[in-house]
Amino acid sequence: MTPDAPRPATVGAPHRPGTIGAVQICVLGPLEVRVAGVPVEVGGARLRRLLILLALEPGRPVPIPRLVDGVWGDDPPTGAVNALQALVSRLRRAVPGLPVEARPGGYRLALGRDAVDLHRFETAVAAGRALLRTDPDEAYRRLTEALDLWRGPALADVADTDVARAPVARLQELRLTATEEAVEVRLARGETDTLLPRLRELVAEHPLRERLTGQVIRALHRSGRIPEALAEYDRLRTRLAEQLGTDPSPELAALHLALLRGDPAPPAGPTATAPGPAGPPPAPTPAPTGPMATATPSGPPAAPVPAASVAADGGRRGNLPAGLTSFVGRREALDAVADLLGRARLVTLTGPGGAGKTRLAVEAGRRGGDRFTDGVWLVELASVTDPAEVAPTVLAALGLRETTLFTPRAALATSEVTDPTERLTDALATRAVLLVLDNCEHLLDATAALVDRLLAACPRLRVLATSREPLAITGETVRPVGPLDLPPPGVDPGRALDYPAVRLLVDRATAARPDFVVDAQTVDAVVHICRALDGMPLAIELAAARLRSMTVGQVAARLADRFRLFTAGSRTALPRHQTLRAVVDWSWDLLDPAERALWRRMAVFVGGATLGSLERVCAGGDLDPADVLDRLTALVEKSLVVTVLDPAPTTRGTEPVGAGGGGEAEPRYRMLETIREYGLARLAEAGEAESLRQRHAAEFLALVERADDHLRGRDQLPWLHRLRTEHDNVHTALRRTISAGQTGTAVRFVAGLGWYWWLRGHRAEGADLAEEVLTRAERERLTPTAATVVAYATGASNLLSARADLDQSQRWLHRGAEVSVGLDSSAPMFRLTPPMAVAAEPGREAAGTARLAGFFADADPWVAGVARLMHAHLCLNQGAPTTEAVDGFRAALELFESVGDRWGASAARFSLAELWARAGDHAGAVDTVRWAMAQARELGAFEDLPGMRARIAHQHWLLGDRETALALLGEARQEAERLGATESWAAVAATYGEVLRDRADWAAARDWLERARDRLTGRQVVPQWLAMFATGLAHSAVGAGDPAEARTHLAEGLALAVDARDAPVTAIVLVGYADLALRTGSAVGAAYLLGAAVGVRGGVDRSALDELRVTRAARDALGEVAFAEASARGRDVRVETAREAVRVTLDA
Repeated sequence: MTPDAPRPATVGAPHRPGTIGAVQICVLGPLEVRVAGVPVEVGGARLRRLLILLALEPGRPVPIPRLVDGVWGDDPPTGAVNALQALVSRLRRAVPGLPVEARPGGYRLALGRDAVDLHRFETAVAAGRALLRTDPDEAYRRLTEALDLWRGPALADVADTDVARAPVARLQELRLTATEEAVEVRLARGETDTLLPRLRELVAEHPLRERLTGQVIRALHRSGRIPEALAEYDRLRTRLAEQLGTDPSPELAALHLALLRGDPAPPAGPTATAPGPAGPPPAPTPAPTGPMATATPSGPPAAPVPAASVAADGGRRGNLPAGLTSFVGRREALDAVADLLGRARLVTLTGPGGAGKTRLAVEAGRRGGDRFTDGVWLVELASVTDPAEVAPTVLAALGLRETTLFTPRAALATSEVTDPTERLTDALATRAVLLVLDNCEHLLDATAALVDRLLAACPRLRVLATSREPLAITGETVRPVGPLDLPPPGVDPGRALDYPAVRLLVDRATAARPDFVVDAQTVDAVVHICRALDGMPLAIELAAARLRSMTVGQVAARLADRFRLFTAGSRTALPRHQTLRAVVDWSWDLLDPAERALWRRMAVFVGGATLGSLERVCAGGDLDPADVLDRLTALVEKSLVVTVLDPAPTTRGTEPVGAGGGGEAEPRYRMLETIREYGLARLAEAGEAESLRQRHAAEFLALVERADDHLRGRDQLPWLHRLRTEHDNVHTALRRTISAGQTGTAVRFVAGLGWYWWLRGHRAEGADLAEEVLTRAERERLTPTAATVVAYATGASNLLSARADLDQSQRWLHRGAEVSVGLDSSAPMFRLTPPMAVAAEPGREAAGTARLAGFFADADPWVAGVARLMHAHLCLNQGAPTTEAVDGFRAALELFESVGDRWGASAARFSLAELWARAGDHAGAVDTVRWAMAQARELGAFEDLPGMRARIAHQHWLLGDRETALALLGEARQEAERLGATESWAAVAATYGEVLRDRADWAAARDWLERARDRLTGRQVVPQWLAMFATGLAHSAVGAGDPAEARTHLAEGLALAVDARDAPVTAIVLVGYADLALRTGSAVGAAYLLGAAVGVRGGVDRSALDELRVTRAARDALGEVAFAEASARGRDVRVETAREAVRVTLDA
């Protein structure tokens, strides 16, 4: 990484160990050992690791646990202390004269720091940087001499160990900083042309390194290549904005401004050791730099600072590692942590493994470092297993193993304080320090005791801890670190990148595969991965690593086996962060048997659970029912379970099961999906899977059946809310019963859920499940029950609404009525099934209306209300006078309101609004539809709202307020598109077509209808809808002067309407034929067909824009008297004679 020639003579010279002392150890590359200048081979990976770990801290003892962890990792041998002793003996034999000494609790490499190239490198860099202002040539010589010590990756033989992670990152950062300092010297000499090729390579390797890009820009500027310099700045600005969401530094912005103005380039910013206003820097004293570094100052006592504490950003003290990847998606959390550190002395970041607690803490420390004049110090506790080692580990991180980091009061005592906690309180007593204690969860008691004591004794100290559960001491402020924000399913590529989870996946994926992009082909898989992994950063990074060898679609498809899939993490990460299973195993191992029992059993729930459900389903064996709450609390505190407050709607009657009264927020407990999948595996290992599934199914069948009793009255909102909240649990339980062959239980589920599916708009899902279950019941010849009848009835309603499958719906109603014979039940849908079956049978409409009328005085007001509602609609479909239907809808409305059923009241109001509109009361229709919309919105029937809004727009058009009408139509269209509600969008399109025809914009009207028809292609649609679309297209064809096309459309529409025996729709088609007759020269025929439409419908419709338009034109053509005579002749036409009426008129 050294800049290219010209260079001093030492640059590029071969490595020359052995010039200092008898034993030389080189670790800036593969391990190399020389004794008296002669290379010595150190064989065996463990032997090499041991020597490197000792060489990291020459002259001071390295604790046995650290050596064991570094040599053997997560798989130490039995009798690790003896094994380590044997390994030390082998090392002494392998390297003659190597002074490895046993010390209490560890081993010491008794060599000076200059015996190890790593420390010579750091010393040379510090000396070179100190000379940059006063002697740049000598500074350059020192820097390049230091850089030439590198022969490959630092600590290559131990790079995969935890103990090496921080020093490797620090050394890489220092190497890059030294390279930048050397470049500055050469830039000052004017060596721009020879520097540029290497500088461009460096920028390619470190594209977000602003200082390197600034050096390229200044080199180009000084070479007169201004356009290239501007382009380089723009590339950096784009990279920073896209990947980090930030702008270039003020220094680069000033350089950019100078380029634009044609001014000379401003000088580079000060280096890390540049003198301030007070004068030159102090004389350089080479400082120790290892992870446990100390300083031994010469002269008067000062505050020695390890070299690790001098960051490349300008003199900050501390040991925070340099960021190796960009920080994505936590800007708000970073701001929140900064705010908390300003107000609280102990802040604990809690969250499950892999949530990004460590990275957030380090970034927060880095951002807030200026507030802590004595540094931000990271203490990594993950590898510490002995609670007694917590305080010594903090000492080590601060460089206080043998000497003091600061000038503590202990230095004045007659003997040195040896208790680690006392040493810490002495050192930190007056210092403004931020301690970042990382991974405290397995050492909670020891860490809490230490922090409590330090905060009491050190008033300027602040602590930022990360843990899977709080420290639980006085003064602690807890900040949960949750998943990254997730995109909704179906989001487009542009919007997907607005979500941090997607940005993180893309950022890490492009590191693995530079050609990776989120586009129309990959966005669904990307979103699925992020959502399936709950937005957990570590899991997302592991998924991104898989993209080196798999497509994003392949990764998404294999997430069901995520613990096997995600086994390719960073080698430099903690071992428990290298695979997804290791992350979760760590949490499992920290639990007691009862906590493990609750974890694995809770995994049977999908989407969370209430405390009551957990107590009923999970207790038993290792877990006493009385202990569930305590164990649940423990899992919440350990960040394995998330608490979500579920505000229930205010109720005025029977409370839903498990809900708090009066709208009180009820806690729900849920696991992230990765935690739940792990629990399911443990549940299977314990042999409890089947019994827990049975208990889970029983719990939610009881909920469903109890809820169904309350879905038709005043309490329907809280019960709908409860079912909506438990939707995933309920449907999982149903599907498990189907898979287990428990068809009788499945039928009960379908019966209990049928009305919920109807009210909440889950009609397609409900129809599919009902079909699967009822088909099984028929195939198995299951003995029918009252639940079977209800399942057939609600299944038929959902099937007709979702699929427009009239034949199957009629068959299910007929089958339900058939098996109800001999059974008895007070369930409303059970009692309504027989009359509904008759009413749905073709040709038996009259009998159906009579059967429904028999329920008008039923003791159950809801049953009577449904009978009235259905009876009134049947009357309209048969062309009866509207007065009878108005009476029926009003009676139904009164009955539904008496029991508080919002669905029935909304349906009755919407039907009345249609009749007000027919009668010409358009303002009344608007008010009534708005009221119906409000109740539908309360129920969550959002898919119905665009169609209702379109009806209001239609009435405003009739009232002459066309601007409002078009605005409402636009809102309805956008609402339907947002909901993905195709049928609602088609209804809005039909209204657009009607108002555009009223404006004689035939082409636009046709376009809307064709787009709607195209969207409905491949879907089952009721014939009445198709008839209306055909008629609308016929009107557009007539207006455009194409009667032949119009006649084809109308023939299709008439056949559909008449076969459906639907009087209002048949009347609509007859109006279309009247339009055709008028445009082909038969005004009399048009008047006759308009009269036929009134006769078939049972009255005049003053809301039908096409009919009003054609009627005006026919009346103008004939005159009032002739029009009235011809129209009157047509009023005897009925649905059954509509075809003949059309034939006679068009053939005349």
